[in-house]
Amino acid sequence: MSQVNSTVSGPFDLSHTIKSLGEAKSGFDVFKPLKATGTAFGLPHFAVTRQPTNEVNKFAQRVVITNWDAELLAGMIDAGTLDRARITRLLRERELPIDLRFSDHLDDETPEIRDEMRQMVDYGYDRIVYFPIRLQSNIKGAVSFTGMREPVPIEEMAQMSFVAKHALVQLNEVMEHRTADCPLTAREIEIFNLVAEGLTAEEIGRKLGITSHTISYHTTNAINKLGVRNKTQAIVVALQNGWLQRSLD
Repeated sequence: MSQVNSTVSGPFDLSHTIKSLGEAKSGFDVFKPLKATGTAFGLPHFAVTRQPTNEVNKFAQRVVITNWDAELLAGMIDAGTLDRARITRLLRERELPIDLRFSDHLDDETPEIRDEMRQMVDYGYDRIVYFPIRLQSNIKGAVSFTGMREPVPIEEMAQMSFVAKHALVQLNEVMEHRTADCPLTAREIEIFNLVAEGLTAEEIGRKLGITSHTISYHTTNAINKLGVRNKTQAIVVALQNGWLQRSLD
């Protein structure tokens, strides 16, 4: 009875998905079943985020791995949309799963954020199911699936929640081991994490005890390695591959 029919796109093999997650050895191995799960239920865009106990407000700091559209994600990071949106705070305060539409909450936002969120909806990111998860080690995280569809029945929510919990547990176990295909050095990752925090080159230099010239060298080197145009796009690629975060703490 492990193969259950989704109301969206045919059979979804829950047992196979959980088995794949249990065998995952890297962030990419977790990425694949999460993407497949979201697609099966008509919510093809997923994000795994950490919810540390300290105050971490920047969206780019909290994302562990995601398959969000690169252009959209870069725009959200540059504008700080999800750092300032009220709906983001509502989701982060949740203790139980929730199914909602961003478009139903636009009137709660400021006009500027409303316009930015409307662009997100136009990209096909309207319906979101959000699963807050607390692990035994008191580590908090969340898994969300986003797309365009009707409300998600409770039976489908239950299946997706089960996948989300297994994904977060497995990701927590494997993410401290940097995957072999990560082209970034430890210093480049350190700098990009501080850029995601919103620090300037001068502030990063003081924090790391290196010059702005050295920071520029590492940043440019990483941008060239990833074949992108700027540091925001480099951060997006790193987030999509799960290269920035080494723990959910």
